[in-house]
Amino acid sequence: PANTTPCPFALARRGVKRDLPEGDGEVKQEGEGHVIPDQVFLSRLPPNIDEKRLQAALKHVGKIERIHFARDEAADGKPCKGFGWVTFSTPEEADAACDLTEMLECGGRKIAIELARPRKRSAGNAGKKREIQIVIQPHTDCWFCLVNPQVEKHMIVCVTTEVYVATARGPILPSHVLVLPVKHAPCFAACPPELQQSIQTAVDAVRKMFKEGGQECIVWERWIPMSISAANHMQIQIVPVDISSAGLARQALEESAKRYLPGVSMKRIMSHAEVAQHVNDDSAAPYIYFEIPGDNTAKGRAVERYMHASIDSDGPRIPLNFGRQVACHLLGCEEKADWRGCQDDRETEKELATVLRQQFKPFAPGKS
Repeated sequence: PANTTPCPFALARRGVKRDLPEGDGEVKQEGEGHVIPDQVFLSRLPPNIDEKRLQAALKHVGKIERIHFARDEAADGKPCKGFGWVTFSTPEEADAACDLTEMLECGGRKIAIELARPRKRSAGNAGKKREIQIVIQPHTDCWFCLVNPQVEKHMIVCVTTEVYVATARGPILPSHVLVLPVKHAPCFAACPPELQQSIQTAVDAVRKMFKEGGQECIVWERWIPMSISAANHMQIQIVPVDISSAGLARQALEESAKRYLPGVSMKRIMSHAEVAQHVNDDSAAPYIYFEIPGDNTAKGRAVERYMHASIDSDGPRIPLNFGRQVACHLLGCEEKADWRGCQDDRETEKELATVLRQQFKPFAPGKS
């Protein structure tokens, strides 16, 4: 309308190609290694852009935790150098923001949006490895730390001094459970040996419960470091598998890897602790780990262990839902690959936890 300020972000029409003006501010991302799943990198930003304008354009995508522009500190007004970063509260929100690449315009420029990569080290830090801070301490704002007053305690099945078992939010099956450390630990590979042993004891107890009920199970851990430390709380997911489907687990894993991780061959290993040997001593290297039903033997069905680590920046990114995608492919319910579409109301969650609490009681590790 007349006498009004035009919106700084005009939604570009799909399918319309337009040459960018000279000096459009495009900057190639020079990050290293794997992506940061909850953070995006923006380029082609105009010099006069400010945080409020960008936040207004992206607020419908999700909760923005932080906006940072690269600025010329020596110039008048500290203009933007043409690029910056936005951190969202979840990886799903960052992915949604990437869908808007070249659809938002500001100052006559189509803004490019992609998942961010760790920034290159400065000359003064050359020789230092980039590390994700490994904190084995409770976070009061972590979704899974028991010290958080907002943690979903009605979903807890069993607690020991080091580990707890809980029902899954948005479960694939009613008996889909999680095994988590009580304290804040980002991934199994970074845990001290004594904590690894406690976690493994809990996983074995859940496996024994399913075996007593005539079922096998599929186990997975996905480690993809988040830029927000409080979001880096490891979880191991366990889903029961009927005996009739157990022999198809390896095939389901191979087919899912071919579909979602093209060119990747899952590496067979002997134990969960062995994962640390295959991440190039990089605590921030994303990985996915599986335990699946293997061949039948005289002692029962064997357990096979596989993993893949994203240590090659040119390789495919591990999908956030890859563990669920494998499990759902095996169980014939691929429509449940996204947990958000499987959420129950609070009363149903409480009922599921109550049932599992009773089932798990004979198998639970010793309580404090």
